[in-house]
Amino acid sequence: MDDSMFRDLQWKCINDDLSPDEMRTFLDYIKSDPSAEFREDRIRKLERSIRKNEQKLLAESAERHKSLNAAIEYKKLADEWESLGAYWKPLGTVISKWYYKDACFFTWFSGVDAIAHLKSAKLADKGLRRLIEEDANDE
Repeated sequence: MDDSMFRDLQWKCINDDLSPDEMRTFLDYIKSDPSAEFREDRIRKLERSIRKNEQKLLAESAERHKSLNAAIEYKKLADEWESLGAYWKPLGTVISKWYYKDACFFTWFSGVDAIAHLKSAKLADKGLRRLIEEDANDE
């Protein structure tokens, strides 16, 4: 590592402005130089920052995975609704309503968190089941 790069990373380290890759690069350099200034403190700080960043990335990945699973489950539920005779209509660009015959049983808003959306859809599914049961009793 040349002096210019070292000074840049050192400055960023002092200001807590290192990217994850820069943290690893600087950590490798500090570990390889036994005479580096503030070596032990910097090693501890960098290792702690790297762990924190990795934990954050893992948490974000887990959240994305949960959201993806919720979206997949909602898609299956919506497909089932359609197979039961339900249909949806868009109202503008951000709202859609689901109907069974002429009765609205679910309102969908774009931009809603997938997990919260699935929770609402599951409640709406119970309402759809009641509508279907009522319809069957009327016949």
